Amino acid sequence: MTLYDKRSTIKGNYHKCMVENVTMLLTGLLKSKTTNLYKMKDDMAQISNLKGLNSGSYYKRLIRFFDRYNATGLFINLLLWVLQTLIKEVDNFFGRYGMENWQIQSTRFSSGCSGKRRNVVIRLRKGKYKKAIETSGHSYDKLEKKALKKGDSQATFDLGLDKYKIEMWRSANKDEPFIYLITNILYQKRVGKQYAKRWRIDYCFKHLKTNGFNLEDMSLNDLKKIKLMISLVIVAYVLSIREGIIQKKTQKIRVIKYKNGNEYPAVSTFRCGLQFISNQILSYLELDKYLGIIQLKKHSIVQIV
Repeated sequence: MTLYDKRSTIKGNYHKCMVENVTMLLTGLLKSKTTNLYKMKDDMAQISNLKGLNSGSYYKRLIRFFDRYNATGLFINLLLWVLQTLIKEVDNFFGRYGMENWQIQSTRFSSGCSGKRRNVVIRLRKGKYKKAIETSGHSYDKLEKKALKKGDSQATFDLGLDKYKIEMWRSANKDEPFIYLITNILYQKRVGKQYAKRWRIDYCFKHLKTNGFNLEDMSLNDLKKIKLMISLVIVAYVLSIREGIIQKKTQKIRVIKYKNGNEYPAVSTFRCGLQFISNQILSYLELDKYLGIIQLKKHSIVQIV
């Protein structure tokens, strides 16, 4: 079942012409790597397989699409299609652990968590809550020395009427040798390892912006049109991640070794997948065949990881 069949039959709301435009826009995002329609128009002749039209005609077509479908539920259906077809199972870290990712320097942590119980992890400045920690019988300096030697240290302490835990993690950053975390999750050891996953969100933002589809370069102003564009970008992003996982499983990827002993791929999973798709798929018809293969083989991200 191709994207045409899948998308055009959702609640009977969308014509195949709309699906064609969606596929063209997805191809444009993957090829042009920009959300700016005026810049994307220059690649639309090859993408659409139509010759003889000037670039202004392609630009008008792109604008008409957003004018026509911005008020519909298309952006929601696109996101649902991503979940049902490309992901199927969402490993949501914050949902799984019930954890709020608070990257703040709060001076009223205890009062901020009063009322309804929330699991939180907060990064602290050096020395924050030192007095409360030492009042509870722990040496702040010894905790730092232990973290420096073993990689991490932790201790529970009283803050107001509640108990909290501080975790200190050795950092490779010379200017900030330690990462200090405070949490009310007492039953789980080394919450910092889970907290580290938050950086994946930062990488996601980077890929959606300057290192990927240039969201900040978007030429749309209307909120509904922006939502629709973002849903298209998410589809393109997930497609790139999915293909990047496949390529890293089947192709040899150059690895960079750092002085501290860490090794990382020279190219991120996202960039690897985006580069492969943009090189292999030249027109929206080829993208439609590509999506059809995904659905036929039922290769979701969860199945290929």
